[in-house]
Amino acid sequence: MHNLLTVKETAKYLRIPLPTVYYLVQRGQLPAIQIGGRWRIKKNALDKDILKEEKSGQPTVLVV
Repeated sequence: MHNLLTVKETAKYLRIPLPTVYYLVQRGQLPAIQIGGRWRIKKNALDKDILKEEKSGQPTVLVV
């Protein structure tokens, strides 16, 4: 089973403000699914993206 994070847990994990998580989900920049009207984010998807950025050796710029 996938390890699903709440929006609040995702904000804490990524160290970004809660409204930013919602913004990224709405723009499709953060992979998320809706369960019972609440957003859930797959932790392994976040880890995969983080590892991909680390391997590239280039900084990632997020335009908000």
